[in-house]
Parts: sequence; C-alpha cells; structure tokens
Amino acid sequence: MNVPPSVKAKLFIETKDKAAFEKGFMFFERLASASEISFAADDFDGKDCAVAVTDCARMFIPLSEIIDTEKELARLNKEKKAAQKDIDFLSGKLSNQGFLAKAPEKLINEQKEKLAKAKEKMEKIEQSIAALGK
Repeated sequence: MNVPPSVKAKLFIETKDKAAFEKGFMFFERLASASEISFAADDFDGKDCAVAVTDCARMFIPLSEIIDTEKELARLNKEKKAAQKDIDFLSGKLSNQGFLAKAPEKLINEQKEKLAKAKEKMEKIEQSIAALGK
C-alpha cells in the first residue's frame, strides 16, 4: 500500500491472553510503528482495518490512519486496467488459431503461464479493492 515507514497508527489487539500482549506493548510500538496500542472491545468489528492473524490473536490497524483511501483506490484501479490489458492481449493470442498452429509448444506454454499469472494478479487486485470497501 506504499505506506511510508514513518507513518504511525493505532493498533488494536483482540486476544484472550491480554497479560502476555501487555508485556510486549513496547515491541509492538516499535515493530508496528504503533502510535497507541489497546485491546479491541468485544463489539469491535475490525471493518476498514488491515488485519494480522496469529494463533492466539488478531491485530487491527485502521486503514484510514495509514493510507489515503482514494489515492490507494486510484492506484489499484490503474493496476487493474493494466492487468486487464495483459489478460485481453494474452487471451487473444491464445485464441488465435494461426498463432497456435505455428508457435512452438514451449512458447504457447509460456503464454499460458503468463495468462494464469495475470489472472491471479487481477484476482488479488480485486480482493484489495474489496478490502477498501469500494
């Protein structure tokens, strides 16, 4: 998300073992660049937050504190257009019977791999856009 390392944000921790996490607050402040640390209330929904999950806790950082949502959405939409352009180009190439008849099988397989990677990238971009709630 292109967050500069100097940006600090609140960190909310949801855990059943609060005592263990309280002892580590100073580490979270440094490693997560947290401006403030607190335990999430029972009704905390974690909406519009970046989430880290461990076997004994979930940690939330509100996205509004670390990114400009509109700029991030614009960046993701730009990436989405580029990924769609790649998908269209590769799909067109692989549906061209002339290309398939003349190209070596190695080249065809490389193009199929590129298409699969482009589709995977598109899926990740769409997940990121959905995570921003747009």
